[in-house]
Amino acid sequence: MRSRTPFFESPLTSAAIDRVAEEREPLLLYCGAGVTIDRTGHSWSALIQSCFPDKHSKNYRQGPRRADIEAVRTVPPEQLASSLIHTLRAVAAGSKQSLQDTLRKRIKRSLYGTAATWQGGKLSLNIVQLALFRALRGRQTTIFTTNYDDHIEQRYREIRDSIETLAEIGVPGLRVVGINSKDPIYTIDPLRMDPEMPGSHITVVYLHGRVPSNGPVSWPIVLDENSYAATATAVGAALIHGFESHPLSVIVGSSLQDLPLVRALSSTRGSGERLAVLTKGSHAYDLNTDGDSLSLDLLRDRATELSVTPVLADFHGQVAQLVGEMTLRTAFPQPRSDAPLSWSYMDRLDAWWQAWSGAAGLDQGTPEKLHEALQELLPIFELTPNIDPLSPESERYRLELWVRAFPIAPERQLVRWAASDGRTLDGAKGKCGPLDTATYLAPVRAFIEGRAGAYDISDLERGRESLERYTSKAFLAVPIRARDCIVGVLTLASSNRMTSARMTRASETTEKAVAYMLDLGQRLLDA
Repeated sequence: MRSRTPFFESPLTSAAIDRVAEEREPLLLYCGAGVTIDRTGHSWSALIQSCFPDKHSKNYRQGPRRADIEAVRTVPPEQLASSLIHTLRAVAAGSKQSLQDTLRKRIKRSLYGTAATWQGGKLSLNIVQLALFRALRGRQTTIFTTNYDDHIEQRYREIRDSIETLAEIGVPGLRVVGINSKDPIYTIDPLRMDPEMPGSHITVVYLHGRVPSNGPVSWPIVLDENSYAATATAVGAALIHGFESHPLSVIVGSSLQDLPLVRALSSTRGSGERLAVLTKGSHAYDLNTDGDSLSLDLLRDRATELSVTPVLADFHGQVAQLVGEMTLRTAFPQPRSDAPLSWSYMDRLDAWWQAWSGAAGLDQGTPEKLHEALQELLPIFELTPNIDPLSPESERYRLELWVRAFPIAPERQLVRWAASDGRTLDGAKGKCGPLDTATYLAPVRAFIEGRAGAYDISDLERGRESLERYTSKAFLAVPIRARDCIVGVLTLASSNRMTSARMTRASETTEKAVAYMLDLGQRLLDA
């Protein structure tokens, strides 16, 4: 279910955007596991599961395998992590160094695996952009993260590299810190900025350790119950100091269940204002037609007791967009008629729709363009286009363009505008998919998650429907952006199940395909 009032039309959402954009004092951004999930592909529980061995070890023949763990969904993450450490210690034959090395390799493999190269979520990028634009206005930003990965650092470097040649623009430096050392892990000096001015450095503090894509690990890695207990005092002190020294804190990517966080919030209830950006689907399974529930009422009550103001998005993709809107309003305190990118989200989306639907959206040649693009896309997977659509001899593909049509209408939905096997343009009369987390449509799923995704029909239908009635059984769906909004989704559909589909068999080819689809989608939806 969705909220009756669209998230970006809610007064509460607008107030949160303005509150962050107007904050001149130091800002604390607390980043939980949800911040980089659109880069790693793993929730915290999934990350722990992924670190279990694939098969039994000769040193621990009775130990659990990854497949065994994936079938157990009721064990809390910290408890499961304790079992993981026990398993890896046995596999490593008791050597502490070997255990650390084994843990480092497994976590690193999971954090920087195949999905991270092509999913392309925007949340970590938007967080860094918010800190950067605040720095350009002389405002200090500190980022606390419970994640081990260095995706926030990578996004900083990407932004810095992209504007380093623009002589008139300054770039704040970066200071990366662990909680167990007085000295930074490393520091990058600001570019064309006075290093003594407020906001000249963005500070990133790793609360639970750091496992970078390259370079040494910053121990300890806070994973299991023992490491949580051993670091509780240091982590708690860092959090309490952070909340007490910042007039405004924004919590993103957290479910407000992490015990050190909850204790720190409780201990600092009179210290500054705290906003927590949460997704309804993570907290409520009893949503009514208004997008509300008893679960959400209880969540609001709990947040009030912790002196936290919850900002409840309908789905994950809106969280990244919300941080982007905070950045935009920081850069442009007031919308400007001569700068469309300074307009609010709904105004930009509607302006795009009005321009596109009256021009490129009327192009009767779009199905043929999709057909021609499919012929160029399939060789990436070393596939030959199947001329006979009824032939059962090979995997068959189709390419579909879904559009965020009529954005200010009460019905919030995607419309299948055209397909590669269609003879005419479907346009506004095409198949519709409501923007809802309970969707069975891959393009809608990618839209609400805000990132590219690969989906099997069994994942989408959740066992409710017969698989035999579907012509397409696996999908690669890529959101397309225009005017800094997701305005559509390009979907590659296969007649095979995901286990045998060629489009995700190798990460390198999937990455190339996603890049091709992004370019194609932006050309088709440009306005």
